[in-house]
Amino acid sequence: MATNNTTYIILPFHWGSRDVYISDWIALFTLGLAPLVAHILSGAPRPSYLHHDRPQWHDVICHYNPASILWRYAAITDRRIRSRNWGPVDIAASNAIFWTPKGWNGSENMLERALPYATRLPEGPMVRLLSLEMLKTVIVFLQGIQAVTSILGNFTSTGDYTTMDAVSGLFIPIGACGLLRLCAALWLTDDFHFAISDESPKSTQPPSLKSYGTGLSTGSVDSLSCEPYHKLLPPMPEDFHIWYSRAFRMFFMMPIAGCFALDILFISPLVGTFGRKGIFTTTSWLLGAYYLTLLAPTVFILGYYFGTGPLRTTIIPCISKLWYKVYCIFVAVFTIVLIAVAAIEMRKTFCGKYTSLTPDFEHPCATGSQRIFTVGQDNDDTFAIAQGLKGDGRFTVANFTGTCLGVPDLVDEWRNAALVS
Repeated sequence: MATNNTTYIILPFHWGSRDVYISDWIALFTLGLAPLVAHILSGAPRPSYLHHDRPQWHDVICHYNPASILWRYAAITDRRIRSRNWGPVDIAASNAIFWTPKGWNGSENMLERALPYATRLPEGPMVRLLSLEMLKTVIVFLQGIQAVTSILGNFTSTGDYTTMDAVSGLFIPIGACGLLRLCAALWLTDDFHFAISDESPKSTQPPSLKSYGTGLSTGSVDSLSCEPYHKLLPPMPEDFHIWYSRAFRMFFMMPIAGCFALDILFISPLVGTFGRKGIFTTTSWLLGAYYLTLLAPTVFILGYYFGTGPLRTTIIPCISKLWYKVYCIFVAVFTIVLIAVAAIEMRKTFCGKYTSLTPDFEHPCATGSQRIFTVGQDNDDTFAIAQGLKGDGRFTVANFTGTCLGVPDLVDEWRNAALVS
């Protein structure tokens, strides 16, 4: 089908997964959900509750949004850049998100106010090399490499974007967050614990500290609203390297803005999918719209707050806003819809790949220099597809219905080919 740059077609929705077996479904969902689960488990912090009441579900779901996770990576790194002194208390308070009587709080003053509630602190100012957090970093980094190669593959002649238009590949681009995690990898830890006393909170004075590392006395919830004893606590982070902080924020935004630009190209008629400009399946178009929904707000939210100055909180500032909660819920619903549409529309090809394209289009197995030749029962054609044959190395295929996948040479003869019934 010949197209031009003005073509913009979304192919009709169809049911292509009717022949997919249950074992294939299990493998597809295992592969497909792995980047999403790794993104959430490695990026969403464990809450520290400094109030007897627990947050509602709509307060918690916002921490799983990519914008919230990327903000956390950037804020921890920015705080480390600006800090002249950095110890176990700093890394613990920077990684913790506190649920207080006034909601979520990850500001720098919690470094002082939450210390009386620490029951366990990290051993040092950096994460240990052999630790669960470092293992998470390695896993999401490898997923990030996979995401970059898959995304850029759509813009090359040998690329195969069909790996991302089925259930198994919907969340591959999410793995790109793993590359930005590297910025804060040395200071990401969950080796800490903050808790309030089980006793009824009656005291209005903060408790005294018995030690700096372990064996800290536990305070009451009322002390969160009192001024702490500054002499007993470590110093607040200082703007020691403010220019480094500004440079880091600019650097951090560049790959996010780049992914946003690539997604616009992907969903535009200038690039399209499957090597066809402006032609989309329902799944591929929703895939582009889904990541546009993630990236556009992330670029504008992070860009706005990054431009206002140093990142004074490790929790995205708009997390308690109604519009941000609605946005996070919309993303969760959109995720379910995308999975459902892809599960219905995808089909399995003879070479084992999954795609949402119908059989009427050029087969996705033919990537790069590979070509496909359909063999019918009435064909009596000659193929050079066998190795180690005597003579000229040719043989004749007769009474065969199937497909020949291989690489033809300049005289249209086939080499390195395979017959698939």
